[in-house]
Amino acid sequence: MKRLIISFFLIFTVGLMGASVLPQNTDLLVKLDTTLDSNSAYNGQIFTGTLQGGITLEDGKVIPVGTKVFGRIIDAKSAGNISGSSKLALTITEIQVDGFNYGINTTAIGFEGANQAASTVKTAGKTAAVGGLLSKATGSSGSKGLKVGGAVGAGMGALTNTGAIAIRAGEILQFRTTTSVVVGK
Repeated sequence: MKRLIISFFLIFTVGLMGASVLPQNTDLLVKLDTTLDSNSAYNGQIFTGTLQGGITLEDGKVIPVGTKVFGRIIDAKSAGNISGSSKLALTITEIQVDGFNYGINTTAIGFEGANQAASTVKTAGKTAAVGGLLSKATGSSGSKGLKVGGAVGAGMGALTNTGAIAIRAGEILQFRTTTSVVVGK
């Protein structure tokens, strides 16, 4: 009943104002203007993009391709050097129609990298085994070779497999509105 009253109020208000409604559950295809990287992104960071598909409003008006949208990073975490996993989550918060910005709510899109600890352990183990074989081949103690190989493996895992997440400029992501929004005059 509450939802019916809100819908009626929204339709009545829109009719008086001459505005249009962007319906709930509308898909937005957004092309990113800049690269977002979990190593440099931070919570609250704003990014921009453009619509890649026109959106038909409830009254038949169309928000065209190329319309500017603004988003916000809601969770950003770098993987760290030895352990942890990177995270990057984003949402669209505004759409610019006829020179005015309108607040919108959309679903969030989240990405999570592989756990760096597992990658580091795997690399360290492989390098430790190679270190052990090398030390036996050169006539030194096998356990010393394992220790040296393990230390090199942990460093190489941290340097070569960062587990960072990067969403490149030009990538197209799909968001969905979670509420209806009045746009227009």
